[in-house]
Amino acid sequence: MSIIIPNNLTDLKTTLGLGSAVEKDVGTSAGNVVQLDGSGNLPAVDGSNLTNIPGDYGDRYHAELSSDVSFDDANGVNPFSQGTWTINIEDNDSFVYDTGGNPDYFQPTVAGYYFTCANMVYDTGTGGSELIASVLYLRKNGTTIAQQENNQTPNYGRMRNHHMVNIVYMNGTTDYLDYRVYCNDSSGTPTLKAGGMSYAFAYKLAIG
Repeated sequence: MSIIIPNNLTDLKTTLGLGSAVEKDVGTSAGNVVQLDGSGNLPAVDGSNLTNIPGDYGDRYHAELSSDVSFDDANGVNPFSQGTWTINIEDNDSFVYDTGGNPDYFQPTVAGYYFTCANMVYDTGTGGSELIASVLYLRKNGTTIAQQENNQTPNYGRMRNHHMVNIVYMNGTTDYLDYRVYCNDSSGTPTLKAGGMSYAFAYKLAIG
C-alpha cells in the first residue's frame, strides 16, 4: 500500500482531515492558538481582549461623604446635595447632576436588578442636643420604596446610624434611584458624618 503525500498544504489538510489550526502556532500573541496549561487553565492573557462574554453588568457607583456637613431638619433632604461627596462612577452618564452641579440621582442605562446600599450617620454634636427621630428613605422615580426609621421617647443620645440594603429592578431608561434623610433633634442642627461613615453604592447583579 502506498501513501501519496500532497505537495501543498491545502491538499495535505484534506487528506489528513486536519483543520485550520494546523497552520497556527501555539501561544498568546495575535493569530496564535491558545493552549490550556497542565491544569486545564487558560494562560495569562489580557482579559480586556475577551469578546462575546454574555451579559452587561451595567452602571456602578460608589459615593462617600468627604467632610462632615450640617443640614436642615426638614423632611426630604437629598444627602448628595449636602456638602461634598467623592463619587466613583463606572459610567458618568449614570449619575444625574442638578443645576448646581451636585449629584442628584442614580439612573443606570442597563436594565436589570441592582443591589443598593446606603449608610448614613447623624450626629447632634457636643452642645447637649439629643436625637428624637431619624429616617433614611430609598426612592424610585420619586416614590419611597423602602425606609428605615428610628423613633424613641425620651431622647436617646447624640449619634445614630442608618444602614439600608435593597435589590431593585431598573428598566435601564427612565427608572432612577435617590435617597432622602430626615433627622429631628431636641435643639441645634444635625450633622451628617464623613470619615467613611456616610456612603452609598449600587451595582447590577448578574441574575438579571
